[in-house]
Amino acid sequence: MYFVTLFFAALIFPPTLHASKKFLDNNPALGAYQDTSECFPSKANFYLLYRNYEYDPNYGGMAKCVYATQHDPVVRDSTVMTFNYGGNKRPAKITFGCGPGYTEKNVASIKHLDGSNASFNLTAVYLDCSQCHILRSDYIDGGAGCMLWVPGDALNEDHTCCDFIFDLLCGTSPKYQIYEGCK
Repeated sequence: MYFVTLFFAALIFPPTLHASKKFLDNNPALGAYQDTSECFPSKANFYLLYRNYEYDPNYGGMAKCVYATQHDPVVRDSTVMTFNYGGNKRPAKITFGCGPGYTEKNVASIKHLDGSNASFNLTAVYLDCSQCHILRSDYIDGGAGCMLWVPGDALNEDHTCCDFIFDLLCGTSPKYQIYEGCK
């Protein structure tokens, strides 16, 4: 009887058995919406509006004004950016690459150049170069950590579509507001 119950439970609840292993946005068919290299070079600063986790060791812990500035041109799929937070500046080399099964460059590999040797990947959930970048952090909760970045010239614009996509693919809560105006 135990095995019969287990068998029927597996038939009834299969989507929940693997939900934590794969994200809906990890799909090469969505690559046209996830090519990180398409948004560079950029003259605009990118501001971190919010994320679904409170503390980030790579972006100032719980700093409230986090933004990135590109300095170098893209050469062989790489560029240098500076991440700014709490009065600190942290240069990093960004290399654009393809995740498994992708032909588009949906992964940005980050290597800090400040002597810490910290490196990690950010995987694109959704990109609209002029409106928002929704990225997954591979070092937060097995990739479940999401961030929404916005170009400086779009800070005061409506981000309803980006907010909806974030909520749909990354969850509606928790949501930690990071950008509260930068001075």
